[in-house]
Amino acid sequence: MKIKSTNAFSWRSLSLGLFAAIFLSACYTPKAVIRVEPDNEDVRWQYGQAFARQQSHDVEVQAAYNGMNREYLFFDVEIINYGEEEVLVDPSRFFLDVNGFKRRAIDPEAFLLGLDMDASKREANSKNTAIALGVVAVAATAAIIVAADNNSSGNNASANNTNNLGQDINNISLATEVVSIFPSLVVDLSANNQGGELPPPNPKDRDFWTDFTLRKTTLRENERVTGKVLFPLTELTDHFKMVMPVASGTFRLQFKRMLHQPK
Repeated sequence: MKIKSTNAFSWRSLSLGLFAAIFLSACYTPKAVIRVEPDNEDVRWQYGQAFARQQSHDVEVQAAYNGMNREYLFFDVEIINYGEEEVLVDPSRFFLDVNGFKRRAIDPEAFLLGLDMDASKREANSKNTAIALGVVAVAATAAIIVAADNNSSGNNASANNTNNLGQDINNISLATEVVSIFPSLVVDLSANNQGGELPPPNPKDRDFWTDFTLRKTTLRENERVTGKVLFPLTELTDHFKMVMPVASGTFRLQFKRMLHQPK
């Protein structure tokens, strides 16, 4: 019998392992860290966040980049009215100008309407499902009563009805199972509405849009409004503008993108 050497096998396995380790280590490189700051001299810093600032007549606007997720770009915005006339602030008119391409801000009022409409549809679907299950339960209960009645009537019948009695017993068992699981099905439908620990704020939650975003607001003299303005995720260039039409003026805030590549 020919004996195989294990040395060749061991060196071959070690070589393959080292090659795989080197190959896998070369597959991933650190992503560049993005920072966005105002591209002008009029900057106000607040806890490490740089706000671009611009004033025209009696209106002052400030905006700072606040980050991004997989869907949106976030900006913190503040608008102040120093004049006697009322000023309407409507974030749905804001947009980003990236190399001439306009990316309009998300309208909080339209987004909230969409969330409420979706919630209404889900509620209606849950109620319809509950009604359908209720009909099934009623039918199952009726089947139990009929089967029990047939069973009692069959006591006086001849022995030829033995097969029918067995079928009735099966019907009773099936109906009983349906009725027994009906309450658990109804509970499952309302499980999503049970109270519990609230998740952290995110753009999918209604409370985020009501409490954190910049809403459509009429400013009187010496009033200000602050909040987050969201834009659909887009690839930013080294230089871009945030354009905010307010009252009779249009504010164009310059920003610059900086990429920091980890070494």
